[in-house]
Amino acid sequence: MKETTALILKGAGYGIEIDPSAETTKLRILKEAALIFEVNDPTACAAARIQLDQLSSMRILVEKSRTEVKKPVLQVGRDIDSKAADFVADILLAEARVRKLMEDYAAKVEAERQRVLREMEAKRREEESQEALRQQAAREVERQRQEAEQAAEAARHAAEEAEWNATTPEEEAAAAKAAEAAAETARLAQMAADRQRQEDAARAAAVCEASLAATAAPVMVPEKVKGAKMVTDFTVTDLDALYHWDAQMVSMSVRRMEILAAIERLTVGEELPAIPGLNIFRKPVVR
Repeated sequence: MKETTALILKGAGYGIEIDPSAETTKLRILKEAALIFEVNDPTACAAARIQLDQLSSMRILVEKSRTEVKKPVLQVGRDIDSKAADFVADILLAEARVRKLMEDYAAKVEAERQRVLREMEAKRREEESQEALRQQAAREVERQRQEAEQAAEAARHAAEEAEWNATTPEEEAAAAKAAEAAAETARLAQMAADRQRQEDAARAAAVCEASLAATAAPVMVPEKVKGAKMVTDFTVTDLDALYHWDAQMVSMSVRRMEILAAIERLTVGEELPAIPGLNIFRKPVVR
């Protein structure tokens, strides 16, 4: 059996016809109703009422006939729906159960993906922070080294000038002492430069080692579950707050039956009630 013919209505179907006498009656009352083209006095109103009664009676009879003719067809439709619903009930339960298992698994995988991505992002930010601190420390060491070199150069010039201008033993001794101080300053500056080079070499080695470790053991981000898609959803926790935040997100509709019931309940005699937001009035309706 093909899928398209799994549920069919067997039999020759229904042939629907309009009774000839009904067609004749319809033409007659339409012809008589066509004579009513103006209502401006009690006589014309009475005649219009007679024609309206005939039209309404004909319409009501057709409606009753339509209901009777359609009743077995509707029952067949209900039987088809019931059979199909009974047949697929277990299928729907199994489908919902399997879908729920997949959704739970997809949610776990997505949570793990987000955790790994957060850790990777935190690691990246930490590395950037450490690199910034390293660069700041390198700049500070370089500044100190330059200051030491400048101080050593200034001390050397001062010692040379003092030695050149020395004329007494005391001045020569002072010049020699200044030369020693300049040499010490130059030595400290050289030590700072050496320390800077050693730190740069150590950092370069650490970066290289970390790069090799990352290459050897890369961080694996779980793949998304095939057949499952993460979609955005919501539940309303405070409808009033949502409405005040953006009224376009909340729809309101007029409940006509409730309003009419309230008007009838509040009406006193012929005096209509006043309800905020409503324009209440009376209008003629011909029955």
